Amino acid sequence: MGRSKKMPVVGRLIERRNNCVGCGYCCSKVVCILGFQKYGPNPPCPALVEHDGRFWCGLVENAKGMEKEELIAELAIDAGCTSSMFNNVRDSQIAKMKGKDENF
Repeated sequence: MGRSKKMPVVGRLIERRNNCVGCGYCCSKVVCILGFQKYGPNPPCPALVEHDGRFWCGLVENAKGMEKEELIAELAIDAGCTSSMFNNVRDSQIAKMKGKDENF
């Protein structure tokens, strides 16, 4: 018997649960090496910017071409949430996203 290509519902929920939702929690708690070099060690990172209810890295946002791609890879941006457990900020962001998108 071949394996189904369709992921089980539980798997989809876990996968979605660990995706980055742009809540800004991580950058408000710890400054990455890029932010540290530019602003120093004290959180929240001054480069943290918000657009339409989602947080982004302003330093990466303003970078161009290969520099931007390298920063995204180096900082593991959008690679997944490393602070998903007991994160009320993230839970609130997910609730807002569900309110805007019925298919979320």
